[in-house]
Amino acid sequence: MAVTLIWMVLVGLLAIGIDSEEHSTFNTLHNETGPLANVSTNATTKRQRDVTPHVSFNVKRATDKLTAVAHVHFQEVVTNTGGGWDNTTSEFVVPVAGRYLFIFGAISDQTSNFALSLTHNGVNRATAYATTTTLEYASTSVTLDLYTLDRIYLQLQQGRIHERPGEETFTTFVGYLLVPW
Repeated sequence: MAVTLIWMVLVGLLAIGIDSEEHSTFNTLHNETGPLANVSTNATTKRQRDVTPHVSFNVKRATDKLTAVAHVHFQEVVTNTGGGWDNTTSEFVVPVAGRYLFIFGAISDQTSNFALSLTHNGVNRATAYATTTTLEYASTSVTLDLYTLDRIYLQLQQGRIHERPGEETFTTFVGYLLVPW
């Protein structure tokens, strides 16, 4: 009897959880069919909630006929969760300090190579490069530790990128918060 009681207490402690009424709840590990399945106590506990801020953006289609050296402006905002993307300046202004991942890419013009750089507060941090052989695509990604109000944008450093008017999208820029500080 004592061994069974000890076993029940250990299994209950290992499987402790929180139910929707914010009371401590014990669940067994075997499809909730054991002797302590769904046994609730009257002790209230604080419920832990996901407090991680969600920050991300996805923009596409650079303005037509972009030639270096130029700040890349985008025609369409696909997502802007957390409000960091400023569509008037085509810059991401960091709303929450943390570690961010950025991914960007473009296609070279048939007559020119290109170097497209991610710029952080005026300093180049990552570059995608493509040659002129045939509409070559280049992309890269970078993680950066950023602080609130840092500014991130793309700058065409060299050559030309290819962007066609209409529905097709060749130039893209995506970023999202991995870990807040």
